[in-house]
Amino acid sequence: MIVSFFISLIISVSLFFITGSFASTAFAILIIIIGTLSSFLFKKEYREKGLKLFYIVFSVYTIFALFHYLDVYYYNNFIFPDEFNSFLPWAHDVANNSSLVSVFKESFDKSFLMDNRGYMFYIGSIAYFAQNYLDGYNELLLFLSSVLFGSLSSLVLYRLLIFHTTIIKSFKYSLLFALFSASLLYSFTLLRDIHITFFYLCGFVIISNKYSLKGLVILILLTILTWNFRYEHGVFFIIFILYYFYIRLKRYKLLFILLGLIASGLSSSFVYENFSNISGTLTRYTEKTEDYAMSKDDSLGKIIWTLPTPIKEVGIILNSQLQPFPSWNNLEESTNLYSAIISLPPIFYSFFWFTIIFGLIKWFVLKKKYKLIDKDLKLLGLIALVFIVSNVANANIRRIMCVYPILYLIYVIINTKLLTRKQINTTLYQSSFSYIALIFIYLIIKFI
Repeated sequence: MIVSFFISLIISVSLFFITGSFASTAFAILIIIIGTLSSFLFKKEYREKGLKLFYIVFSVYTIFALFHYLDVYYYNNFIFPDEFNSFLPWAHDVANNSSLVSVFKESFDKSFLMDNRGYMFYIGSIAYFAQNYLDGYNELLLFLSSVLFGSLSSLVLYRLLIFHTTIIKSFKYSLLFALFSASLLYSFTLLRDIHITFFYLCGFVIISNKYSLKGLVILILLTILTWNFRYEHGVFFIIFILYYFYIRLKRYKLLFILLGLIASGLSSSFVYENFSNISGTLTRYTEKTEDYAMSKDDSLGKIIWTLPTPIKEVGIILNSQLQPFPSWNNLEESTNLYSAIISLPPIFYSFFWFTIIFGLIKWFVLKKKYKLIDKDLKLLGLIALVFIVSNVANANIRRIMCVYPILYLIYVIINTKLLTRKQINTTLYQSSFSYIALIFIYLIIKFI
């Protein structure tokens, strides 16, 4: 832990010598402080591995954020259009505001997109503070704003896994998820998806604990926060509140149904008031996704979008669990060393998540290990599946990754409690062979 702490500190200080940005260095050190203080929420026996995990993940994410910044600074290469079309211009607009109050008012102006407000205020506040009290903001500082939530997400995942397995295994599987899942890519880019994943993870930890009024209050606050980052995810978060009540009141079915009806009535009125915004967003996402898929002449996505309903929808869902495929497209299109390095995460997480889904299909479904899984956890897995299906209009990994920790938790439980080492290794060999076979099939279809 001490070694990983000093490495993270050295990386933070080196940001100043590489970029000349004191604000970025100060924020990086602040992230370390926040992570260290957060570990005190854990029991003492969990703390050492949790801190080690946080420092390692923070170090890796910060290095990728630095490479992303250098790629932007020297070559003006952004990974996602939203980074330079939406969020960077916004940060620039509010950085010179007269006060933090004015940043808040501008962020929550009624004319602005509702589901961006929370995130806009977050990055706007960071840009404002750096511009007015430090040496100014830059893209690296804004990328680090995502590193904070990505690093904390690994810590929360570690806490979630501890409920179900040992400290050592929780550390190992949390580290694997942090470094080889889609969390890596979205933890150093100027997007709000890792923040939403963090809110969902916090919710998963709470509903995994015993019912308490404090837990309920936190869930409601998380719902409000998520709503202000992306309202579709905020609406769905209400289901976790109902799940929390269900765990508490499942013996009293009538009372649970009554509370469910009340909660549905309250939330439905709120959703109804904003229905035009939600339906408009869904329509925009559907059109954007379809246009993108149809623009790729030789892509699997284009073939799937031409299929009849409901085969198309099933194909979209299955294809979403394989994305990006082929995973080396960004690497192939990279124009310099920096862009090549930040093109590696999709290669990592495409294969990594394929092995997770492969293992779940084999053991949870085909080998019927679901019979040995706790009923409440199976219900949570079903909720995650419903969420993925409900996003069929835009089954982009950015929008569905927030429920991946639930599927990953089930995978970890199967691996650590229900399988032998030989069975685990055999499944990894099979999934690896299957993935390589898919690559060969793709190349044959493309070039022959």
